[in-house]
Amino acid sequence: RAVHEELGRSVALKIVAFPMADAVPRFQSEARTIAGLNHPHIVQIFETGEYQKRPYLVLELMKGGSLADVLQDEVLTPQRAAEIVLQITSAVSAAHKLGVIHRDLKPANVLMDEAGDAKLCDFGLARNLNVDSQTISGTMLGTPGFMSPEQTTGDTPTPAMDVYGLGAILY
Repeated sequence: RAVHEELGRSVALKIVAFPMADAVPRFQSEARTIAGLNHPHIVQIFETGEYQKRPYLVLELMKGGSLADVLQDEVLTPQRAAEIVLQITSAVSAAHKLGVIHRDLKPANVLMDEAGDAKLCDFGLARNLNVDSQTISGTMLGTPGFMSPEQTTGDTPTPAMDVYGLGAILY
């Protein structure tokens, strides 16, 4: 959490904890991906930059925490769980229409606003099928408990991988 002085509002600041050789291109790729996805259920990006050789992203602050946090405190009714997954599904569908596969759908990457609406975040592992990949072919990326079987073997990303992740979140 930070205050963007020029914009005069609270924002979320995502920064690499320590300098890494491939961090700058990965953060730039994530920033371009998020900027290209204008959807009410995708966290907005406001700015990107670098501080002491560490890249950062300035993002919309979601004050309701993550879905993972919510699930630790309460059990959702089936209707409420379906409402949240429907919101995220609309974001994933919009991303897929633009050739973007998220590849890391999980409750920790679903953020909640104060009204209880869900927004998808963390496109750090996303693959834009319209852009050359920085990932070595066959590399397994994602969170094992939410990954499709095809994703665990490093197969070429497809929308079906995200559909599996959505199902795992609903479950």
